Amino acid sequence: MRCQKFVVLAISLVIAFNLPGLAQVAEQPVAIFHAFNQNYNDVRKFVCQLADRGYSHIQIPPAQKSNSSQEWWARYQPVDYDVIEGKGSQADLQQLIAQAHKCQIKVIADVVFNHTANLGGGDNFEDLTKFPGLTQNDFHSAPGNPGKKPCDINYSDGNRNSELNCWLGDFPI
Repeated sequence: MRCQKFVVLAISLVIAFNLPGLAQVAEQPVAIFHAFNQNYNDVRKFVCQLADRGYSHIQIPPAQKSNSSQEWWARYQPVDYDVIEGKGSQADLQQLIAQAHKCQIKVIADVVFNHTANLGGGDNFEDLTKFPGLTQNDFHSAPGNPGKKPCDINYSDGNRNSELNCWLGDFPI
């Protein structure tokens, strides 16, 4: 179910932004500018200068609503996959993409689908029933204990079971 929601979101983003064309499989970026943690309106103002300097692509920060902290890492703690918020609005993002394409710059979207914001205080969530658009059944949980952390990821256990089924600290997956 969770995978289906993400596929629908990805397809919706492509349709919503009316991308003029898909990159060819064999096409390789010449140079990628990483607009790390920058506001979409600020990037829109200089994106054409990037083309003049030889860049072919720009990677933008995640668009989904995330942890409200102003720290860079907060962009990587999504709290709602259906809302574009944080580095600009949906209109800001559409204008950036349109400007980039006008200047022959392709846009690479940084997307976080492998976990959500950590459980806890602030605008984070106390339990998995509070995540917008998701239910406890969309997360890996401890057997017989829905919504509870099943285990911690163990990168040195020699298999990938924990990476696929456990949480990254307090970040539900």
